[in-house]
Amino acid sequence: MTLRHNKRYGRSIKGEFKDLGPGFDFEGVKDIISDLQYLKENGVYMELFNTFKNWEEPINVSNSAHKELQAISPLLTRVMSNNLTPERGNIFSGSIDYFSFYRFYRFLEWIYSTNLGRSLQEEDVKAIFSSDILEKIILGVENFPNVSATGLNDDFFHHINEVEWTDKHAERFFDKLHDLLTSKSFDEMENREISFKRELKRIVKFLVVCSTVSKGKTYITTIEVISAYKTLFKIIGTNITDLVNKKEYKGLLTCPVCNGYYNLEEDETPDDFVRCSCGGTLTYIQSLDDMKHYVKTFKELVIDKKGLIAGAITSLAFALLFDSVLLIALISGITTVLMAKNYTNGFKYGFLTGNISGSLFFIAVFISGIIVSGIKLHQPSSIGGSTIFIFILVLGVLAIYCGRIGTSLFKGSKNKNIAI
Repeated sequence: MTLRHNKRYGRSIKGEFKDLGPGFDFEGVKDIISDLQYLKENGVYMELFNTFKNWEEPINVSNSAHKELQAISPLLTRVMSNNLTPERGNIFSGSIDYFSFYRFYRFLEWIYSTNLGRSLQEEDVKAIFSSDILEKIILGVENFPNVSATGLNDDFFHHINEVEWTDKHAERFFDKLHDLLTSKSFDEMENREISFKRELKRIVKFLVVCSTVSKGKTYITTIEVISAYKTLFKIIGTNITDLVNKKEYKGLLTCPVCNGYYNLEEDETPDDFVRCSCGGTLTYIQSLDDMKHYVKTFKELVIDKKGLIAGAITSLAFALLFDSVLLIALISGITTVLMAKNYTNGFKYGFLTGNISGSLFFIAVFISGIIVSGIKLHQPSSIGGSTIFIFILVLGVLAIYCGRIGTSLFKGSKNKNIAI
């Protein structure tokens, strides 16, 4: 997303800049506030805050899970190899250490969840940690989406804790600017807003330090502070779904309507697909074993109208061929396709299922009629009330089994891929 600036808005806030002190880029701060205003007007900023406010951990962040995420992250591996280990860090520390990098990944989880419009799953978290998105942000700052080559040298990690503020004025500028931007973000400051403000300040502090080191400097100026906020709002306004490691999605999509499934390619994620070609809602699962469980557990009762028509036509054809009772023949085709409604997909397969099921059910009607009434179907006048009741009951039982036979024949003929 490209951020657009409102020039008139910048001219109305000159009075608010006095508290920031002298010696900073006035136009740069105007651009930051304009970026924030753009994110608010388009609802992006509040969507991110709501994600933060309602956040539930995607996975159990226990010691084992922490180590697993650490192992799949190339950047965290480099951090560890340069002696910035969790044991030497402090999650509450103001300095840049292992937890600063780890915390930034958690921030990217909020961004990714907001982009997707849903809660994250384990694969989503791994897709973030195993990607090079954080390295791109460190190397490219505001231009991070366009960074191609990544890789931080050891000097970056060695100098990261040598960075200091140029003077008290630069540090005070950072604090005052953050307070100013926060006041423009929320009308009221309650507990969650205060927590969000604190988390964003940690993220910006990390970006400030990284920007300074990447420039080969050791002293932070107001220029790095402004650049860090521009980068922050650029991240918030960017859809990072194309920057995560999609290879972490190794499962498949399944549809409870047609029982079809589709194995994701290396450059695909579950959210690249909206619905199955049959109209069913897709569900991401990790293996075919999970699919078997899923199919048995979840069913969507969707009537296949094309299969319904095909079954009725087939039954009618048999009725005319054998000179049988037309009404019973039609009902047999309709009932059978209803029994098989969860196994059809599209006209070709719906028509095939309807014909097979209609044919089998007609045979069941014919045979059950002979067994129960002892007469032929073309002599309906000799059928009594109790016989009709038993006749319908037998038809219902046979419908289930005949429907299953027809759909089993159909299902064995082809694995149905899920289309976009």
